Amino acid sequence: MNLARLQLEYLARSDKPIWGGHLKRGERISDPDMQRWLDSGWIEAVGTEGYRITEKGREVLQQTSGA
Repeated sequence: MNLARLQLEYLARSDKPIWGGHLKRGERISDPDMQRWLDSGWIEAVGTEGYRITEKGREVLQQTSGA
């Protein structure tokens, strides 16, 4: 399993927004994977709290699960 998929799955299991430190500091995303996910609509920022997975992101995980 690749790291990006593992991170998306972790975000999908979270019951609250996560990874928002840079949002609170007013900084840009430094992780290229996160930027790609945001641009693709797989994740969304929740104010300055952090990110949560979107329905589109969940669909991508299901499509790539091999199930």
